[in-house]
Amino acid sequence: MKIIKHNPSKILMKTARGVDVAPLTINRITENIYLTVAGNETITKGDSTFDRYTPTSYYVNTDLDIDNVTNKQYVITSDTPDIATIDQNGEITRLQPGVARFKIVMSGVTRYEYVDLTDIMEGEILDTFISVIPGTLAEQLAFEVDSRINDTMTMNENGTLFSTQDHTTPQYVRNTQFWASDVDLTSISPWNSLEDNKRGGIAVTPRHVLCTIHYPLNVGTVVRFITNDNQVVERTIVSVKDHPDYPHPMILEPDLRICTLDSDLPPEITPVKMTPSNLDSYITATNGIYTRPAVIGLNQFEEGTVRDAPYFGSFREPIDLTRANLYKDAVMWESGNPVCYILDNELILICLLTYGDGGSGTSVRLYISDINQMIIDADALAGISTGYTVTEADFSAFPTVI
Repeated sequence: MKIIKHNPSKILMKTARGVDVAPLTINRITENIYLTVAGNETITKGDSTFDRYTPTSYYVNTDLDIDNVTNKQYVITSDTPDIATIDQNGEITRLQPGVARFKIVMSGVTRYEYVDLTDIMEGEILDTFISVIPGTLAEQLAFEVDSRINDTMTMNENGTLFSTQDHTTPQYVRNTQFWASDVDLTSISPWNSLEDNKRGGIAVTPRHVLCTIHYPLNVGTVVRFITNDNQVVERTIVSVKDHPDYPHPMILEPDLRICTLDSDLPPEITPVKMTPSNLDSYITATNGIYTRPAVIGLNQFEEGTVRDAPYFGSFREPIDLTRANLYKDAVMWESGNPVCYILDNELILICLLTYGDGGSGTSVRLYISDINQMIIDADALAGISTGYTVTEADFSAFPTVI
């Protein structure tokens, strides 16, 4: 029995009986084929521009130099012809990145050679945010808040909706120094008979209030609204309908309850518009951490706090110091309070608070048709049919984004 000595430069092929048939020496001849050279370029992603750094990339082109010392005939073929081909001289042609396998057959014996032809990068692609694209919705939503605030403003002077707020009398006087005093805020309810200033809710039609399920308003609860000229309007809830899918096994969603009122609200109370179901056609959620559209978030004290909105329905403390002057964490008892975009002096509802800190909740844009069905169901429970549906904001004046 012959002992085979291991030689890295020599491959000894054997028959099934263990008889040596031909020693083959296979040398790998390699060359780096460069695909890209490191450099920078300006790119557009959705509603923003970025500086993209692309590192040098290449693949290792490899040919198989086969030294057949016995001059016996052999055949070499590619087992992965979609990745690479090979000729009988061992010259490899890459067709696409991947690991290629080549079969060498000589005297009825088969051997496989694997060659890695994948792309290699000398580092990572890095995108650095430059700016939001002018004219986009993201730019406008940031402007709507940033143009109304300055670094001299404080929460005490400029953060409260009312300069006088007496729930007992009751008496309310809107604060003319409030940073968003020119915005129609009449859809917001500052008080209810169940728990005074706690348990938030907002008018979404002239006859319906939206609140949360986990901290709800109930049948028989009186809810209060304030007109722009400080007149008090009260209505009583006569029926409620919860979202049928609440709660999700992992999170408190969809945390939405519709309440039907005993009569329509007057024209002086303007129902809030909803972020539309096609919101992601106009704003790039993955860019939000850079573009930071600003929002107004209400709390139990009827303070209008400023938040960054990097995602749909989830918010953060502002990075900008001017915005941060008007920021407060969402705390206990504030569930159901609305967080809204501002556009054209109107509120556009993103969500009602379910969670604290920066705040987050069920994104209403995902449930527009469900909310409209809940209105029908709540009306039926009250023995009426109002025919009302929520109104989605129209963003068609802004360019769509990919």
